[in-house]
Amino acid sequence: MVDLMPDALVVEAPATMDLVVMNVRVFSQQGETVFSEQSVGEVVVIPFYDLPDGSYGYESVSVISKGQPEDEKTLRSYGRFEIVNGVLVLKSDNQRESVGMAEPGRVSRLLGGLLDLLVPQAQAADVDVSDDWPWVKFNDTDGGSNIDWALAFDLVFGYSLLDVESSTIPFNILPSVNNDRSFEIDLQGDINLANGAFWVERTGDVGIGTTNPDTLLHLSAGVPRIQLFDETNNTRGALIYNSNTLALEGNSYQNVIWFRQDSPADSLSIETSGDLNLADGRFYFDRAAGATNTERLGIGTTAPAASIHVSENIPALRLTDESSGDSAEIRFDANQLQFLSPVTPASERIMSLHRDAPPNSLLVSNLGLVGMGVLTPQQPLHMSAAIPRIQLDNETNNRTAYLLNNASLFVVEGDQSQQNILNLHLSAPQNSVFVDSNGWLGLNTGTPGAPLHVRRTGGTAQILVEEANGIAAPRTLFKLSNRGNTKFEIEELVSGNNWGFTNSGDDFRVSLQGSGDIEFRIENGGDAHLKGVLFENSDRNAKTEIRDLDEQAILERVRTLDIARWQYKDTPNVDHIGPMAQDFHAAFGLGKSDTSIATLDTAGVALASIQALAAKDTEQEAHNQLLLEQNHQLRAQNLSLEQRLHELEQLVGSLVASKPGRLAAN
Repeated sequence: MVDLMPDALVVEAPATMDLVVMNVRVFSQQGETVFSEQSVGEVVVIPFYDLPDGSYGYESVSVISKGQPEDEKTLRSYGRFEIVNGVLVLKSDNQRESVGMAEPGRVSRLLGGLLDLLVPQAQAADVDVSDDWPWVKFNDTDGGSNIDWALAFDLVFGYSLLDVESSTIPFNILPSVNNDRSFEIDLQGDINLANGAFWVERTGDVGIGTTNPDTLLHLSAGVPRIQLFDETNNTRGALIYNSNTLALEGNSYQNVIWFRQDSPADSLSIETSGDLNLADGRFYFDRAAGATNTERLGIGTTAPAASIHVSENIPALRLTDESSGDSAEIRFDANQLQFLSPVTPASERIMSLHRDAPPNSLLVSNLGLVGMGVLTPQQPLHMSAAIPRIQLDNETNNRTAYLLNNASLFVVEGDQSQQNILNLHLSAPQNSVFVDSNGWLGLNTGTPGAPLHVRRTGGTAQILVEEANGIAAPRTLFKLSNRGNTKFEIEELVSGNNWGFTNSGDDFRVSLQGSGDIEFRIENGGDAHLKGVLFENSDRNAKTEIRDLDEQAILERVRTLDIARWQYKDTPNVDHIGPMAQDFHAAFGLGKSDTSIATLDTAGVALASIQALAAKDTEQEAHNQLLLEQNHQLRAQNLSLEQRLHELEQLVGSLVASKPGRLAAN
């Protein structure tokens, strides 16, 4: 039974009997075996994913039994399949069963057909075998060898000679469109296979594709080929004759060595000394040349003076990458050893070495170290000269730069009168300039902690930005830019205090990091906010031109100063009360300009006014005291008068009472 899988055929043994052994073989349309396996299991998987498209045949010969050796039978399955675009298509599947002994009457028919096969010219014999799969089994019982052979025929596999014990087919003649003379031994003893496709004469000459071999081995075909296949390594090689060319093919069918039919004499010769001569001396291999008795190769000379000696007008060695078609070339021209790549009519030399260059102009040591002007390079690139210099030319803009070791400096020079662009003193400390893998620059540190890290240990750490232009003009010398809050910090390492200066976008802040507060803030409109107290310098030692004030005059000016309620234009809806700076400056002449008022000046004016008011208050208080004392005196006088009036009223009353009539008459 045969089943299809996505990438294999599965051959199964019959399940009705015990399997003794199963042999499976797959062969190409030309009869070449491409797969074979012997198994005592019931399933054999035939993979086809590595088979090219084409037609194939398969056969399965199974020896089965019902339990006893005498019950053994041979069951043969065969069929054809095709692989089209990597897909397997099952074309036919047939089975035939054979028994251990040929049936009576069949032997004569099979032998007659066999004689017709072996000797087509002989008269047909009377022996004939007729069946779906006619076969004759031969058993050698002499000496107990019990070796069985069988001769069989069918339309798929043709004539087969079977080793019954191993279920193998050592000899097989496949049927063809014309089976005439597939195998023949003529009356002269010559052997003819496939109607002249393979011919062996009694003289020993062998013809393949010809019945008239004129040499020991004679091949005749459209493209005659002798192929040698290494089954161990699955590699091949071939000798072919095609298009007037005799060639040796490699494993990938490429010509490894080839000779044209019209090649001149001595195109290839091996001399008695073992030397190899190609093209009459154009290519010469000397097995033992010179005093050292070593192999040498000459191209254009039969007397090579070096391991490889090329002699011609402009000797050259070209190397071509067949996958890309690119080429490179090494040549000796105009006293120069030149290296060119790619090789085109407009090729430019990528490197040239002049014949008269001084010793050690270019040297590569056994460690791969390159020396220029030095015999023993100590570094991957080691230059030695009075002032070693590397010149770098930019061909696009025609600019030049130089690297050189001049005295005690490593210098980078520009092309403007070769001025020094960068100078590094050779005694500079380690890591004076260091760029890490992140692109961070460390000055005097090999572990920069920021894109720019300046480190010193001698108390000299500082950054100086100096504009030396003699023309005074406003310039920005320090700028920080960021999308978002922009900040720099000032840290004191002993106390741990770290102050941050931040542009938040809405204001500028100064804050002690970690405090959670904003100690000082200036809004974009200019308003300043201070968390603590504002102290202004008022030290007597810091002052001069100290003069007395006329507080009353100050007070009088304050009295006449226009004080209003108003708003700043850039902060609408926020009211303030105060004088105008112009009025304040005109009244008191304080400050640097008439557009601003110092808080210290307003405080001074207020204090002077308070003193004037205090003086007036003291004067008024003395006046009031005098008035109070006068009032007290007048009050005492009033009280005295009131007392005297009271006493007079009492006296009058007494008199009236004592002389009522008299007083009434009066």
